[in-house]
Formats: sequence, structure tokens, C-alpha cells
Amino acid sequence: MSPAMNAALQSATASAEEVARRATESDALLKEIDLLRVLASMGLAIGQFTHEFSTLSGAMRASLTVLLEAGRSEKERSEAASAIRGLLDQARDFTGLFRSMTEDNSLRERKPLDVYGVATSFRAAMRAVLERNGVEMEIRDEGAEVLSPPMHRSELFAVLLNFTTNSVKAIKRAGRSGRILVRLTSVSQGCTKIEFADNGDGIAPEVADTLFEPFVTTTAAKGAFGTDDEMAAGSGLGLAIVRDIVVGAGGTVAVGQAPAFYVTCLVLLRQ
Repeated sequence: MSPAMNAALQSATASAEEVARRATESDALLKEIDLLRVLASMGLAIGQFTHEFSTLSGAMRASLTVLLEAGRSEKERSEAASAIRGLLDQARDFTGLFRSMTEDNSLRERKPLDVYGVATSFRAAMRAVLERNGVEMEIRDEGAEVLSPPMHRSELFAVLLNFTTNSVKAIKRAGRSGRILVRLTSVSQGCTKIEFADNGDGIAPEVADTLFEPFVTTTAAKGAFGTDDEMAAGSGLGLAIVRDIVVGAGGTVAVGQAPAFYVTCLVLLRQ
């Protein structure tokens, strides 16, 4: 082999090795980004779970006091015992849903999800939160089975959780009986639309165009789900995390046209 051919072969080999190295680095970076999205979605869920368990424990202590306190009537003790059973059922719903989320994440496998199934299990786990705030959630499946793009269950849960907490805050600000509508539609082959609407006080025009950017918040009061009279001061990160999750799954998220009797609509569209 001539020196020129040998030099060309060595150069080609070096180039191939460099391409392989960069491909490996790129794959590792993509996996790291995927992990960060999962951790961010779990962080949103953990924050809500922590608050809910704090609320449950406080209510359980109050019921236990009635149950154990001398001089209480049999009716009061029976009602306290019934309340404790209900609180334990709520705790079981939360822990079961959280366990399923973490188990799916441990598989490190992104897969299409039955959006209606995830949404209904989410609503069941959030039942106590919705009831406490006087909010009804309707899940409407319009058409064939609606599947998400490949993603982790915790990511879709985090999207629903963030939209729900924002909706409850907006409804409380509006001071009305709350309604949330989750409408699922198969737009075309391989394309799904998830609309999330509420009848709260809407999105301020000055933040509508930047709503999904970091540190843009729609709320200014304090105490996320803290009491019936408090609303959360947003950190401005929740919807940015939602955007990253949706875009990472190959979709888009934007403010859309709300259906009748609703004032806010956020649309997820698989590309």
C-alpha cells in the first residue's frame, strides 16, 4: 500500500472513530436529558404528595382525638372511625399511584400510554383535592383510543398535575364552583390532541405569549392548596417543565380556544 493510501486509510479510520465517539456522547447526553425530565416531573408530583399527606395526617390526628377522647358519644366515635377509614383510603390511592409511577420509571423505558387510563387514575388519586376545593373534573374521550407519544407515566402525570393545580388556583380566584374539562381526541393517524380547560379567571394577556417560559407565573397569592382560602404563589417553573416534557415527547403545548362555558384551554398536540 502506498504512503498516500495508508495516510488516507488512517485518516478515514480516525474520522470513523471520532464519529462513533461523538455518537456515544450524544446518546449519553440524550439519556441524561431524559433523566432530568423524569426527575423534574417526579419533583412536581412529590411536592403535591407531600402536601396531601400533611393534610391527611392533620385530619387523621383530629379524628383520632375524637375517637380516644373521654366523654365522646358513640355516634361521634363512629363518625371519627369512618373518617379515619376514608383518610386511609385516600392515602392508599396516593401511594398506589406514586408506586406505579416510580416502578415505570425504574424500567427506564418510554412507551405510548393510554391517556384516558392515566387521566382517570390521576382523577381518582386527586379526588380529595378536587372535592376539598369544590371542583369537578370531567374526562371526555371523543373518538378512538388516544395514545400519547412514547413517554414515562410520571411525565404525563406531571403534566396533568401542573394543569390541575393551576386550574384550581384560577377557579378559587374567580370565586365560583369549579369545572375542569380534559378532552381527548385522535386528530389523525399518529396524532392526538389533549385539551385541558377550566372555568377559572383565565390567563392574563400579558403572560399568554410567554406562559411556558421559565419563571413566568400566573399566580401571586400564597400557600399551594394550603387552605381553602389560600392559593399558591407559582415558582414559574411548573409550566416550563410541562413544555420540556411535551417537546421532549415530540409534541407542542400552547394556549388554545376554550370550549363553551370555559375560559382557559391548554392544548397538547403530538407531532
